[in-house]
Amino acid sequence: MNVKQRLGRLRPLLESAGAELYVAARYPNTYYFTLAVDVHGCLLLGRDGSPRFVVPDRAVAVAEELAEGCEVVGVPWGVGFEEEVLAEVKGLRPSCVLMDDASWLGRMQGLRDVKLGVRPELPASLRRGKEPEELELLRRAAEIADRGVEAAFAAIRPGVWQSEVRLEAEYAMRRLGSEEAAFIVLNTGSRSAYPDICRADRRISRGDLGFVDVGPRYRGYIGDMTRCFVVGEATARQLELLNAVRRVQEEALGMIRPGLRTREYDLAVRRGFEAAGFGGNPPHHTGHGLGLGEDVPYIVAGGVEDILQLGDVVTVEIGAYVRGFGGARIEDDVIVAEAGPEVLTRFPKDRVVL
Repeated sequence: MNVKQRLGRLRPLLESAGAELYVAARYPNTYYFTLAVDVHGCLLLGRDGSPRFVVPDRAVAVAEELAEGCEVVGVPWGVGFEEEVLAEVKGLRPSCVLMDDASWLGRMQGLRDVKLGVRPELPASLRRGKEPEELELLRRAAEIADRGVEAAFAAIRPGVWQSEVRLEAEYAMRRLGSEEAAFIVLNTGSRSAYPDICRADRRISRGDLGFVDVGPRYRGYIGDMTRCFVVGEATARQLELLNAVRRVQEEALGMIRPGLRTREYDLAVRRGFEAAGFGGNPPHHTGHGLGLGEDVPYIVAGGVEDILQLGDVVTVEIGAYVRGFGGARIEDDVIVAEAGPEVLTRFPKDRVVL
């Protein structure tokens, strides 16, 4: 992964936007342009000259060891970080400054005669096109996600606490190199109708419908997969929901190709659930870009129209939820290819009854 080339691709974007300086304050972007893992700060990316990475003084040593292609500027203890960043920006004397974080817009108001703007899509558009090394990291992250779900399924049984299952999944993924679990969602019983994590713990019971969604982070890159299950014998209604989710998810996978309009894809998923008797689902996005986090495209009803590009890495995230009854979700990581999607997550979808 070549930081110099990444910076070289950003500069024409700044020039076309009429900006001399870009302030990257969000971690996916600071990592992408420096390779300094877990070092948080503000990266000043100018059209000319070396980037300056402003970090708290305590982080200078690690930033100097890990960061590539930039000058590290330390902010001493007791000195306001925002004030130091502002001073650095003033010293560069730009007429137009763009940034990736809207919260910095107000902090930059002290700059006189400087045009300010928030343009998070500039670095996001660069991060969308994955380099070969990035694709290999994402393949490995997906493999680790597979093993996390496998460990979770092995631990699921009546009487076990949900928190115990999550720990088993995280332990399995960490043993394989995951730096952390960006998230682990395990919802069972009627709580499986909650699409997002519910941290209130509960014991798993026979007959529970549920799903597990894991997100290992491997060398900065995130894997993201979901599988659903029933503990013990499934009811007819549970099977109806599980089969509908699996069918719609397979149909959604079959649509993935370069040139696909995201609204067309999202609408087809929702129509599929409507036809299956589970209208109004899913209450969340039907996919999103995958990489370091905060990746594009973000596929959701009413969202920004996008078109899938060759080489995009996205999730196909399909779920249906019935309040008071339960829910199910299946999610895969895929690379958009001409011959059809390269599916990175491979844990079987027919391992449903545990």
